[in-house]
Amino acid sequence: MIEAYYKESLKVTDIAKALGRSKQTTYNVLNYLKEEHSAYDYYKRYKVNKKRCARNKTSLTQAEKDYIQTHLDLSWSLDVIKGVYPDRISCSMRTLFQLADRGIFKKENLPWKGKRKSNGHSEKRGKQALRSDFRERVDS
Repeated sequence: MIEAYYKESLKVTDIAKALGRSKQTTYNVLNYLKEEHSAYDYYKRYKVNKKRCARNKTSLTQAEKDYIQTHLDLSWSLDVIKGVYPDRISCSMRTLFQLADRGIFKKENLPWKGKRKSNGHSEKRGKQALRSDFRERVDS
């Protein structure tokens, strides 16, 4: 867009107002275009620079991954693994669940298939609602 406006010989301030950008950004793009580059080259350079801005994602060592995976195979949950061995794993319990969401651990191996339950949650699966209690059946 900046390139098209510039070819129509509009002023930089008018281009900046039309696009809702600052004048300095517009000047940066125009100076890059004057050096015989294309707008697509500017966009590619922008994307490469943008990748370096964000925080690096948390990753575990292969030994930690293997350690966690062996305990998951023994049907331990991630919060139990972190709680029992807090020094063996270099990240928090919440980060472990985020890593499971990213696919580093198999969710099928987790007790609740990756859906973490809050504190105080009682499991209600397998409970029959309309049946009488065992003690009531014995008394009758």
